Amino acid sequence: MKEIKDFESFYDTNLNTALSNLKLQSSEATGWKIAGLLFLMFAIMCFLLSQILAAILLLIFTLISIYKFRKKKKLFIRNFKETTLREIIKYLEPELIYKPNEYISPVDYEKSSLYRRIYDYYEGSDLISGNYSDIKFYCSGLETGYDKSPGGNTITTIFNGLFFAIPLKIYLPGVIYIWPKGEEQLTTNFLDDYYKLFPLPEVYSINLNDTTFESIFSVYSTYSSDTSSFIDQELKKCLINLKEQTGKEIRFSIMRGICYLSITINKEFLKPFLSNTDNIEIVKEYYFRVQLILNVIDQLNFKRFT
Repeated sequence: MKEIKDFESFYDTNLNTALSNLKLQSSEATGWKIAGLLFLMFAIMCFLLSQILAAILLLIFTLISIYKFRKKKKLFIRNFKETTLREIIKYLEPELIYKPNEYISPVDYEKSSLYRRIYDYYEGSDLISGNYSDIKFYCSGLETGYDKSPGGNTITTIFNGLFFAIPLKIYLPGVIYIWPKGEEQLTTNFLDDYYKLFPLPEVYSINLNDTTFESIFSVYSTYSSDTSSFIDQELKKCLINLKEQTGKEIRFSIMRGICYLSITINKEFLKPFLSNTDNIEIVKEYYFRVQLILNVIDQLNFKRFT
């Protein structure tokens, strides 16, 4: 295979044809959206003019347009992920597995105790897994929320962003939790059901004698000696850098031999939009979003513990 040395060459060689087809699908979806709005506008006018039969007919056309729009949009998103995103991932790391419609298991989410609020809503997409830099990992977009209304119509977001699960190659007894300062997921008393998603072992606040790190994060663990040896200067620097680079909330834990990491994004990280599909700068943004996932694995550098 011919070597690709920069993003522009990669774009021209691998994506141009696929994006041309996607642009046509995007235009079709947008066309049905505009048609639906026009039919609705004329239907309202007919109702105001007491042209009831015409208004009902236009409303039927509106519903058909909405159906067609949603169908075309769903097809566009599926094809964008299967062509463009899959090609980007393959280029950056050929051995990775990409499953657009799958996501991190609720079992891992609950075990991590990064978010211990009981949830009513759990959805995700874009599972990426495999070995990168000799580290096995799983990562996907994830969104969880709880319903705070009696009728079940209002979902309040708990987490929306990237969620990582990374099995470790070393044995680490006990658990470690690193929560944002002021966001400790501790149950205050036995009547408190706010943070009871997963049973939490008896943990202790850990003092790492690092004022910069501890001004951002709170560390809790079952074993203080193991914690201080694992949370070394490199890991602390990595978590601080991730927060500074992304400008987002970072959470980290180790439970039963698996490291968990969450980065709050507040949007579907790899979800495509209908407009400007052939704009190289927009496609480049998705390229760097995938690269961010790989950069997280690089920065954690768990190879040093093997």
